[in-house]
Order: sequence, then structure tokens, then C-alpha cells
Amino acid sequence: MWKGIAVLAGTAGVIVLGILGLARITIPDDPSFSEGFTEASLGSDGVLDFVPTAIGGELEVTGAREGTLTLSRGFQGPGYGLGDDTGRIFFEADPLSIAQMYYGDLTFFTDPEDCMFTPGRLNEEIGVAAVALECVDLADIRDKGMVSVKGYAALPADMVVERDLPETGGTVTVGDEIWEIVDPVLIIGPAGPAIARESGEVGMLLQADVHTGSIFFALLDDQSLQARSVHYEDETGQTRTVELSPNVCSVATEDVAVINPQAEIVELTFDCAPVEVGGLGSVPIEGTVLFERIYYIEP
Repeated sequence: MWKGIAVLAGTAGVIVLGILGLARITIPDDPSFSEGFTEASLGSDGVLDFVPTAIGGELEVTGAREGTLTLSRGFQGPGYGLGDDTGRIFFEADPLSIAQMYYGDLTFFTDPEDCMFTPGRLNEEIGVAAVALECVDLADIRDKGMVSVKGYAALPADMVVERDLPETGGTVTVGDEIWEIVDPVLIIGPAGPAIARESGEVGMLLQADVHTGSIFFALLDDQSLQARSVHYEDETGQTRTVELSPNVCSVATEDVAVINPQAEIVELTFDCAPVEVGGLGSVPIEGTVLFERIYYIEP
């Protein structure tokens, strides 16, 4: 089951080459307002009756300050931030809640039980889900007044709904050996703390869970992957590196599922002609692995 996200500023796991910081989602790059919000309503089944087309939303604020808070662009902060010039809301997942809210000169720190969320339809193609939310009598931290908030939003799907998505990982066969690969991740974006690097190249390292071997795939300009090198611990405990020529491996990828607008699951299959691997001799290398591809957007 997939549910819950972590903001890039936090750490949620180890990427490759000992680099920390796993991004499950990033702040969207100027999300467009989802079509259908003006006609959105709760149906007889208690579910919103429209499928969102983009991250966004519109909330009515009443009480000490009145107006409309439009979730039209992203904000960095303590959670997944959306808002406009009038205010900002920072969402958290698992459970879906509002960590902080700012509206005009008012500031609110909320608990999960302060707001009610009703999940809506899911757009699996873009990884976005609709939700109705209502918060009643939120008190400003400086006692300037109370407001209530009600409306609709479209958020990253893994914040809103649970889905049965395939687990990442797989196996790589190196001669007679089988390497189990766990939680592989490829991050696409500018250089940063979560980018895997080897010899100045950006890419993804498939690391065997027993740490005896790995294969590095370089990310090319066209966003395809190319098997670049094999690393193996020989019988003496020494790590050997075998550079792979560009044409020795056939590599293919296929999109499997969208987790959210900046993350998806991709299947990687590859087949390499026999190559000399220290301690193993000349052996073929092949594998099928599901990995998470994340599009990192510079804050």
C-alpha cells in the first residue's frame, strides 16, 4: 500500500552513494487551477463528483477575516504548501491534515482533528486526487480572532488516498549470482543533495541488498538510461569496477504507475553481453527492476 509523502527538506531514506534525503514529493512548479471546482459538490455517495485535472483548490474563509483562499501556487514550508497572495496552507499526510495556515495577519497551528477531509475522485494519469475540507473555528495563535475554512482542493494522490501500487525493487542476475535490489530511486533535476553521482555523471545505482555488488546507470540528455559500470566485491573483499562500453547492454524502460505529479514507478529491463567481472569471470548480466523516478524542482 502506498500512502504518505515526505517533503524534500526532510529525510526519508538513503539514496545511492551514501547520499541522504528521499523526496516523495516536491513543491509544484506553478500548479494550474483545476477545472471543475466551481461546479464541485458532494454526491449522494459522499464523494466529490469531479476528477481533478491539476493541483489547486479554492477555499472560503469566514469569521474574523472573510474572503477566498485560492491554492494556485506552491510555497516552501513545514509541509506541502499551497496558497496565493492572501494566505498559505501547509498540508501533511498520514493522516491528511493541515500543519499550519496563514491568512492575512492571522496564523493558525492546527491538530489533525481540527479539520475534516472527505476524499474525492482520483486522476490516476497525473497522480492527483480531489478532497473536500472543512475546518471550524480555528483560533489565531495571537488571539486575533477565529475563522472557519471550507472548500475543495486537488492534492498529490499519495497524500489523499491509499492505492495498491507495485513495490519497487527486483533482481539482477550476474552469471550464476542473483542480486536482490531494494528501493531503487532515480531523481531527475538540478544538482542537489538527493542526486546520485558517479565520476561526475548523474544517474541511478542498483545496489544489491547484501552489498556485494551494484550496477550504475547514467542518465543521458534524452532522459534515457545507459548501463555504465559494474561494481563487485571479489573473494579478497576488494571492490572491483568494470566499465561498460555504450553498446554492451540493451536497456529499456516502461512507465508503470504515477504516484503523484512528481513521482512515478518505472520498469527497467536490461540485458548485457558477457563481461569480465572480477572473481566471476566472463558472465552475462540481466535484470528487471521497478524503480521510483522523481522529478525534483529547485526550491
